[in-house]
Amino acid sequence: MLLKHLLEPGNLQIIKFGKKNNKIILVDPKGRDWDRYNGATCVTPNTSEFELVYGESIRDNNHLFNAMKEIIMKYDLSKLVVTRGSKGMAAMEKKSLDGFLIPTMAKEVFDVSGAGDTVIATLTTAYAAGFPFIEAVKLANIAAGIVVGKIGTQPITRLELETAIKLNGFKTCASFSSKITSLNAAETLVRAWKSANYKIVFTNGCFDLLHPGHIYLLNSAKALGDRLIVGLNNDLSVRRLKGPTRPILDEKARAALLGSLETVDLVIIFDEDTPENLIRILKPDILVKGDDYKMDEVIGKEIVESYGGKIHLIPILKDYSTTKITQSVLNYNEKQSIF
Repeated sequence: MLLKHLLEPGNLQIIKFGKKNNKIILVDPKGRDWDRYNGATCVTPNTSEFELVYGESIRDNNHLFNAMKEIIMKYDLSKLVVTRGSKGMAAMEKKSLDGFLIPTMAKEVFDVSGAGDTVIATLTTAYAAGFPFIEAVKLANIAAGIVVGKIGTQPITRLELETAIKLNGFKTCASFSSKITSLNAAETLVRAWKSANYKIVFTNGCFDLLHPGHIYLLNSAKALGDRLIVGLNNDLSVRRLKGPTRPILDEKARAALLGSLETVDLVIIFDEDTPENLIRILKPDILVKGDDYKMDEVIGKEIVESYGGKIHLIPILKDYSTTKITQSVLNYNEKQSIF
């Protein structure tokens, strides 16, 4: 049961009813009157909200943990999570009163709007689904790290959160997954970049089995501007283009690899066979492809040139391709089977 912005009267009755029926009750608090939250499963204040109810500023981590113990006991809370902005989160459970510090996962903070809502929504969902409390807090921390990397109040997509979970569990840096975003979220961010006079570069492809040829193209593309966006064909699109045996890596894995590269700023997975819709909406300053394309073969060329953008062909490294790598592996396996 998610209780948000609770108002008097009736809070205690709701909490007592929830506890009587074995329901978890998490609260995103407001104000200094926490008597109305007495007995809740968990309360998730930010630092300012916590200091307001505690009555003094927090000096250091030891002071924070002592204050959390005091608040837990005073209001009979089962758990307490304090969100600390760039310092991450602190969590504590009444059963042990051991404090946990969880560092922030955000690489860049563009807008903190909605971060608190994201934390309690993710924490509640994960905890209700059976996650251990600290693991649920870690997941909420990752979710917050993703959302503060967006402009305005934008939700986290299922893909973004699934990718964050898949990347080596919760030990991954959320900045990888925060780069993997929807077109709507990308459009908002690109507008902000353009208002800051950043030059936007766009390229696209399947990027199946990332190899040195891909890395060279991406590094060269990023060198042409300030922000690099990669349009990535989803699995169905790759099958239509490359045949039923492709892709070798699924779209989440391919997006994760691209997102881990420092030169890549955004990854957008699309389901069309061409990136024309992405290009039309994002309006990049420069559209990049490999020089295995002729200039008049570049999809999106007319769109980009219609608003004054440029097309740039980058020399490809001819010794590298996914097809060659795949064939080499098959040949190796055949030789091994002979022996």
